[in-house]
Amino acid sequence: MSTKYHFTTHIELSTDPHDVWQTLARSERWIDWWRWLSRVDVLDEGDERGVGRRVRHQVSSPLRYQLDYVGVVTRAVEPVISRFEAEGDLEGCGQFVVEETDRGSTLLIFDWLVVTPKRWMNLLAPLARPIFVWNHHRLMEDFATDLAGALSTELIAVENESKHPGVDGFFEMPNVEL
Repeated sequence: MSTKYHFTTHIELSTDPHDVWQTLARSERWIDWWRWLSRVDVLDEGDERGVGRRVRHQVSSPLRYQLDYVGVVTRAVEPVISRFEAEGDLEGCGQFVVEETDRGSTLLIFDWLVVTPKRWMNLLAPLARPIFVWNHHRLMEDFATDLAGALSTELIAVENESKHPGVDGFFEMPNVEL
């Protein structure tokens, strides 16, 4: 049996949405700036928009375990949305949405709906779920800080949320209308 997690992170940066998009679109370069990414392998480039792009990521964590997964881009509309499916140590889907705010900054919203197929994680989940949630939030706070550094811009805010099973909207990917 696997355990479901639903995470949402809001990152506000004082830069242009196109700059954020360009940095996010090439996840093989994240290894240059995100401290927790330890390995990246591009397996398939996909089409001209990046749909079909397959990338293996190896992510370390503050809790000293690492997770390997392959992300496959299933939707890409520059500079608004990139959605991907994940398989491996984490299975599910993720979505980056990039929006310009009325203040001229950029809001990056990352939704991550995953299940954990690793037996040890599922055995520990009833007690360790808060620790796994903390770990994810720490990874995303560092992602936001490191992304701002890579863009040479100000990180205005980062907010993490974890929806719990039984809550309305749990494990439902927000729909983005274009």
